[in-house]
Amino acid sequence: ATCASDAATKRCERSPNCQLHKCINQADFIALASRACVVTVPLSKTHLGFGLTSFLQLQGLGKPTVVTKSATWKRYCEDGTDCVMVPKGDGAAWQNALHAIVGDRRRRIQLAGQSLIASAATSP
Repeated sequence: ATCASDAATKRCERSPNCQLHKCINQADFIALASRACVVTVPLSKTHLGFGLTSFLQLQGLGKPTVVTKSATWKRYCEDGTDCVMVPKGDGAAWQNALHAIVGDRRRRIQLAGQSLIASAATSP
């Protein structure tokens, strides 16, 4: 994950349950994502398709994913079904979404399964 602000980066670095990775290659991205129980795609700019390639790869891995709410994401995932969308800049909403998913195995499995279904439907 790449945090949008220095304050968010510092909070992530202090948390034992958060790993911050910047500028990693594709192989490392896939390896790290494969081991994660939930992944995030936080965006500071929501009017463009930033993060879309990462999201689609994560979806193909069947990962429960929390994303910044935007019109772009609505074309690729359904909030609460195959992803969880949170408002841009709302740290409490991000924290609540992540805690809810990490703490609920059934929810993680449901999101993961729906992600795989959505990925298969959009793959060429």
